[in-house]
Amino acid sequence: MSLYLIGFMGCGKSSIGKEVAKKLGLSFHDIDEIVEQESRKTIEQIFEKWGEYRFRLMETEILTNWRDEAVYATGGGIVVSAVNREIIKDPSNVVVWIDPTWDVLYKRIQQSTRPLLIDRSEADLKKLWEAREPLYKECANHIIKDAKPEFIIDQILKIYKKK
Repeated sequence: MSLYLIGFMGCGKSSIGKEVAKKLGLSFHDIDEIVEQESRKTIEQIFEKWGEYRFRLMETEILTNWRDEAVYATGGGIVVSAVNREIIKDPSNVVVWIDPTWDVLYKRIQQSTRPLLIDRSEADLKKLWEAREPLYKECANHIIKDAKPEFIIDQILKIYKKK
């Protein structure tokens, strides 16, 4: 049984995922980091050289091939691909959408150098967030709204242990 953490960039998937994995005694995998390791390129270089479409294909390959019982922090846009959504929604998976408010997310990401943030206004980013919300909802079997990391971690541990 895999545990996938989904949500918009800046919601805390990686930091929370590492802590949850440690407490559950499971491996932790950050899909963005796996893409970088396997391609030997940074995400910025992948976007620059091949574009977002190729990056999403790399995510699909990882979702298809990495099926061990572990905690996975996904990229914020992994749900954009219908194929990725179907893989994540497998009934044997626990999928938690970490869903802070827009104000919290924007504070966290506004200084970031992530490829999808370059040359985008706050209004553009908010539209992207709003467009992805139904996709996160489609995939998630649990949603944790804005809360402190400790609370989110405790909730995820309870969810996982019940499954």
